[in-house]
Amino acid sequence: MITFTEARMLAARWGKGNLSSRRANIRYHVRERGNGDLWRYLRKAYNFNKKGSFARLLPDDRTHYERKSGEFLIEHNGYIVTYGFNRR
Repeated sequence: MITFTEARMLAARWGKGNLSSRRANIRYHVRERGNGDLWRYLRKAYNFNKKGSFARLLPDDRTHYERKSGEFLIEHNGYIVTYGFNRR
């Protein structure tokens, strides 16, 4: 179960990325990387631990964080653009 306050908090961390809106970006990434489980995906992205991850700056001023496990997060101006796992 998720509260309205938690839902707002989780969604507020996301940016629109290359899509038309924050909502469109979240929908796209949940479908592509989140196996359709919206709240689980948003919680995992929100709780991504940057400490101990390798960070690199991408050409478009986005920051790519990746852990040894392959878990990654990409941010732009402090907002999440995408989250997922690279298969190793």
